Amino acid sequence: KKVYDAYEHRCAVCKIQLQLIEAAHIIPHSHEKGTDEINNGISLCALHHTAYDSSLIYFTKDYDVKINEKKMDYLTKLGLDSGLHTFKKIQNDKLFLPKNHILQPSRENIEIANRVRGIE
Repeated sequence: KKVYDAYEHRCAVCKIQLQLIEAAHIIPHSHEKGTDEINNGISLCALHHTAYDSSLIYFTKDYDVKINEKKMDYLTKLGLDSGLHTFKKIQNDKLFLPKNHILQPSRENIEIANRVRGIE
């Protein structure tokens, strides 16, 4: 509930509401440094939550949204890249963040999460 409220019930990537929002862990909860603290949480719609957990997208410590090009190249080789051009439109967008800086994602958590997901 704290994550939903902090993000105004919006996806941090696309800002959609429509009751499609999920609270996602930045560092996976199963990881030794994964916590339920709000600075390890982010509000994402179902599409962007799945894309994040699948390492299709990731976030930089400057809160930019990035496409994982290695993952996209792999999907292209498999012929599973339909919709790629539409999906790439979010590349370099800034995350929609809580106004209260204390509630924003920890930059350290983002860096750890990227390492866990194989993104350097």
